[in-house]
Amino acid sequence: MKHELRGVGANLQDHLQLWVQQGVKTKDCLSEDGKFPKVVWAVLKYMFAKKGPLTMPACNVGGFIPNEGAERPIFQIHFTPGAGGMDSGGKMVAAPDPGINSTVCTIRPTSRGSVHARSTDPKAFPKIIHNYLSTEHDRELAIEGFKLQRKIYQSESFKPHATYELLPGEEVQTDEQILEFWRTEGMSVYHPVGSSKMGPAEDPTAVVDNGLKVHGIESLRIVDASIFPLLPSGNPHAPTVAIAERAADLILGNPTL
Repeated sequence: MKHELRGVGANLQDHLQLWVQQGVKTKDCLSEDGKFPKVVWAVLKYMFAKKGPLTMPACNVGGFIPNEGAERPIFQIHFTPGAGGMDSGGKMVAAPDPGINSTVCTIRPTSRGSVHARSTDPKAFPKIIHNYLSTEHDRELAIEGFKLQRKIYQSESFKPHATYELLPGEEVQTDEQILEFWRTEGMSVYHPVGSSKMGPAEDPTAVVDNGLKVHGIESLRIVDASIFPLLPSGNPHAPTVAIAERAADLILGNPTL
C-alpha cells in the first residue's frame, strides 16, 4: 500500500539543552563521590543500606524561568550536584575539580527539522535532520539562556561558594562564541515530536486528523508524540500518555471529553 503525504517526517521538533559547569569550594558533590576510593564506599552503602549518593536523582533542583518582559516561562533549567562529561569512548568521567552542573533549554523552539527513511530496509538508520538553532528566535534565546546560567553562578548568593568556571571557561564571552559552544556541545533532551502532525485535511503538512486517523487511509491511526503539531513546553511524556488514553477510547467507542 502506498499513499503520498507530504507532511510525513516533516515538522520535527525537539528540546536542545546546554550545560555550564561551575567549580565549587566544597568537595561534597557527586563528581567527587564518583572518584576512587569514594565510589566503592558509595556502591557498598547503596547495596547494603539503600543510602548514599547513589540514591540521589540526577537533577536535584529545576525550574521554569521567563526571560525579561515575558509573562510565562521560556527556559527550563536543571542543576546537578556534580560536574563531568564523557571521554572519547563514551565513558562518563568526573571533572578534574569539584563542581556542579546546570543545563538550560528553550522550551518553545521555532526550529523545524525532519526524519525520513533512507531506504526500504527497515533496519537502516533513518536520515534525521534536527535543524537546531536554525531560526534567529532560537539563537537569541540560546545566548540568553547561557548567560542566565552564568548570572546565577555570579550572583552574590553563589559567589562565596564558587571557584572558577569549569565549562566552557571564561574565554567564551562573545555571542558568536556562545553560539559555537551550543553547536558543538548542545545535546537533545530526547523530546522529539511532530513528524506526523495533527491537522485538517486542507493542511498539506498534516498527517492525521483529530481522531488520530491518517488522512486518506481507512482504519490507520498514529498514536505517539509524532502527532503533536507543537512541542509541549515541558516533558512530552504525560501528553503522550493522554493521547494514548484518548486513542483507546476512540477505538473502543467510549465517550471522550
